[in-house]
Amino acid sequence: MKTKLTITLVSLCLVFFLFNCSSENEKESNENLTTLSKDDLKIEKNKDLNTYASNLRGKILKSDIFKDLNTIKDFEIKYVDLYKSDYLYGKALDSDGNHVVFRQKIEVSKHKDGSQTLRLLPIGEKCTGVNCSKCSFANDGGCDCDRAGEPTQSSYCNHSTSTGD
Repeated sequence: MKTKLTITLVSLCLVFFLFNCSSENEKESNENLTTLSKDDLKIEKNKDLNTYASNLRGKILKSDIFKDLNTIKDFEIKYVDLYKSDYLYGKALDSDGNHVVFRQKIEVSKHKDGSQTLRLLPIGEKCTGVNCSKCSFANDGGCDCDRAGEPTQSSYCNHSTSTGD
């Protein structure tokens, strides 16, 4: 009888302990999920940005300023001296097949575990080529056409911005 009682008590303690551990792990996992908004992307320690390419492309395409982009070719993070901030740069094609360069302001938060959270902010700009196969951002703002298309037509890049208002 004592043995059964001891086994029962040990079993109850074990079940209680396992339940509490599982609740804490689940709680931590849920906290990580709820702290990330739709514009956040958690980047694990020592991971290349390209590892997150599909998630990042999806988040960029959901941003209002970039809603007309169809194909995003590549992107990188750069510091912009003009604005004194980090930006996500990329190249894309719009719905009409025009070449586009874009940059969207980002905020990078570093965590104790070595991971980072990259947050896309609603501030950005893009240059869309009109008879131009390579646009770039001008040093003083706006856009430049670096590679003209058809020589008999004018070539330029349209500049558009989003301020997040």
